Amino acid sequence: MSSYYYGNPDKSNSWEYAASIFAAHESVNSEKTSSLPLVQFWKNKGHGFSKHGKKFLKECGLSEICSEEPRFYFEYSVPVNNENGAKGKASMTDLMILTRQRAIAIEAKWTECESVYEPIGKWKESGVVENHDKVLKGWEGYINKYLEGREGGKITATDDMPYQLFHRVASACYAAMLDGGKKNAVVIYHLFYGSKNEYDTAKKFAENIESMIYKIFGQLAGVELPISFHVILTEVKLPPSGSFAENKLNGVLVRAEKEPKFYNELFVLMQKYNVYSFENIKRYRNH
Repeated sequence: MSSYYYGNPDKSNSWEYAASIFAAHESVNSEKTSSLPLVQFWKNKGHGFSKHGKKFLKECGLSEICSEEPRFYFEYSVPVNNENGAKGKASMTDLMILTRQRAIAIEAKWTECESVYEPIGKWKESGVVENHDKVLKGWEGYINKYLEGREGGKITATDDMPYQLFHRVASACYAAMLDGGKKNAVVIYHLFYGSKNEYDTAKKFAENIESMIYKIFGQLAGVELPISFHVILTEVKLPPSGSFAENKLNGVLVRAEKEPKFYNELFVLMQKYNVYSFENIKRYRNH
């Protein structure tokens, strides 16, 4: 059976339980907040992966793990490496999927694609610079420990790299080294869109992210990427007009217009109904 977690607890629960924790604790301000379709996308009451989950993995070249029983960790927390005294917030990955051979870190975006990632240089301007340097060295430590035994050298953070992407890569490397082994680390950006304008925005975001990942690993001499990196675009549609699910959705949205806290009810609603449907699941390829 697939097992689901919110955070990093020792005990697994059902997908429904994880969705209920999102409803209680997450801050959602729109039906287009990416955590909503992300949670429903990986809903599965049986073994392995859902139909669209398998399509997602096929686009990433990961079909061989579709028969496995994965562990889904929503809001997966990776602590700052404090070996050098660093202090800071943990890196929170939207979803970490752990299988026998892989640690798959998934970052979801929808309207968030409109935002530009803060570069490390800008991030370092706030707070205590000395501690920021220690935090960066800690993220570097996770990545370079994962790279041990591979050709190509080590990774060093530079001011023009996006900070969030850098610690996302570090999180995948950290998770890949748990349990005393070294799984294959995978980083996937899952970009949702519901209109032509949102699709164009997602493509621009994808192009920028791909250039940044190669900037990070371009420091390594003459080797392929030591992690698998993919960007998946997925069209999202709401329930068809006149359907029972649409009526329920509209009830939530009417209340949320006055009190945004009611957007969280969508996590509860999707336990009974498919709030979203997913089409055109494709890997972004910049060529």
